[in-house]
Amino acid sequence: MTKRSLIYLMSIALCGLPACGDDEEIEDVIDVDGNGNGNGDDIDLSDSQILGAVSAANLGEIDQAEVALDRGNADSVVSYAQMMIDDHTTAEQRLQSLAAEQGLSVDDSSVSRMLESQSEGLVMFLESVSDSQFDAEYIGGQVTVHEGLLTLLDTRLIPDASDPLVVEFLNELSDTVEGHLETALDIQDAID
Repeated sequence: MTKRSLIYLMSIALCGLPACGDDEEIEDVIDVDGNGNGNGDDIDLSDSQILGAVSAANLGEIDQAEVALDRGNADSVVSYAQMMIDDHTTAEQRLQSLAAEQGLSVDDSSVSRMLESQSEGLVMFLESVSDSQFDAEYIGGQVTVHEGLLTLLDTRLIPDASDPLVVEFLNELSDTVEGHLETALDIQDAID
């Protein structure tokens, strides 16, 4: 991954937008609520908002993977992208079923909006990179996205969840995301 690309991905991860601003603004985004997630929301998320955040993550992963299916060069990258589509589609279907069974809605929050913005920025970036750099950039982005999602799950979503079935779903999702991260790291090592 090039230095420029790494800086761009970090700006996406920190700000949710392709061009966030100067270093001082980035520090403000990181430290807005003391939890380092920059969402400006000190209150606990409801189970419905947690499901909304997970839904945003699922749909973002699917969007990113669809770009990789079209543009990926290495078989491992294309296979990984298909796995992302399959696994996150299944997770989204399970989420929607869980919400219906538990009488929960899937609500928007600052966290879901942040995840949507990050994904949109990453998709725009992936659509703009050269064909020769695409595989490395996509997989590097997947490492960053999955590390961030694991942190979000472990430090915010799972602790905030109150419904035992939502907690169970989130723990299972965390295991899946960890597996995705490990696979992305293996692919990254192989294509570097």
